[in-house]
Amino acid sequence: MNLEKLLRGNFKEKELLEMYHEIIETEPLKLKILKKVKCKKCGWCCKAQNAMLTIEDVKRLMTHLGYNYQEFYEKYLDMNMKIPYLKSPCPFLDSENRCTIYNIRPKVCKIYPFVDFFMVVKPCLLGEEIMNIIANNGHLFKEHTDKQDNNHFQELYNDRLEMLGSVTGMDSSKGVEYHSMFVNKDILAKLIKILKKNNGN
Repeated sequence: MNLEKLLRGNFKEKELLEMYHEIIETEPLKLKILKKVKCKKCGWCCKAQNAMLTIEDVKRLMTHLGYNYQEFYEKYLDMNMKIPYLKSPCPFLDSENRCTIYNIRPKVCKIYPFVDFFMVVKPCLLGEEIMNIIANNGHLFKEHTDKQDNNHFQELYNDRLEMLGSVTGMDSSKGVEYHSMFVNKDILAKLIKILKKNNGN
């Protein structure tokens, strides 16, 4: 089984590559935010959502566990997926909501509740806290200059309820309802400024 080919297979189209690069560019901003606003350790993300692994994640975990890819795949990955996703609930979460591989956890776990161009708000307690910071400073986010997105942003920040319901989803396989909101570079940069001001650095 060619792991590299398997993981890169979904990014052949030009549009997908462009979207992928945009997402990657926002990761440093997301990490800065998550240094200021700490995980609440509720364990929801680990119990209810599959973590998609990068090539580097798989190689790092295989080395740590001493497995070859086939052994790792059979023991830890969701066999219903075409690309590597951890089983759900996460096999590395202990009974007290602690990650047993925290120092080498997958990249997607490091930037959660941010997922691609969205931030999971509920039932993630960390996402809800970040959303409340944005809601309490809504006037700063209305100053969005991109005309194409302006209507979306105007709707998004009218009030707290509208923000919470801006994007919703249902994972019918697990009966989990979640709420999320759209984020981009502009939102993330403004959020960092607010957090720096609030924290005095």
